[in-house]
Amino acid sequence: DETCVVARISKLSSRGCYVDMVNPFPTGTELRLRIRYGCSTCELPGKVIYTHSGNGMGVLFGEIAIEYRLTLDAWMDEFARKSH
Repeated sequence: DETCVVARISKLSSRGCYVDMVNPFPTGTELRLRIRYGCSTCELPGKVIYTHSGNGMGVLFGEIAIEYRLTLDAWMDEFARKSH
């Protein structure tokens, strides 16, 4: 329904993420996520695979366009370097 929600992403991986929000969407909801980090943005299809009422939801990414896959992979590399 084109609802736009601003939320914090945590536990980002190459396959999905956790979206911190008080009122998560129901399991099975299909989403289009726009994630911003630094000067980059990724637009990713996703599906809610689990929820924690009052806390957030787990999202599994769908088919990611190549340009966004490259951006996401670069983010993962950067996060890995920062964690050492």
